[in-house]
Amino acid sequence: MESDKDFLDRLDQEVQKAHVAIAELHDRAITTMRRKWDQDEAETDADEQRRDPE
Repeated sequence: MESDKDFLDRLDQEVQKAHVAIAELHDRAITTMRRKWDQDEAETDADEQRRDPE
């Protein structure tokens, strides 16, 4: 049977893995959002130039 210490050590490892996974997902989400914002901004700039070519 697993001791309390072994259980807590294993649990700590799993929590650390989860934190790493969450951080990676967060970074990926931020990158995706920035890419989308940049794309939207470029489209808005192009639309404004078509309306007012000055």
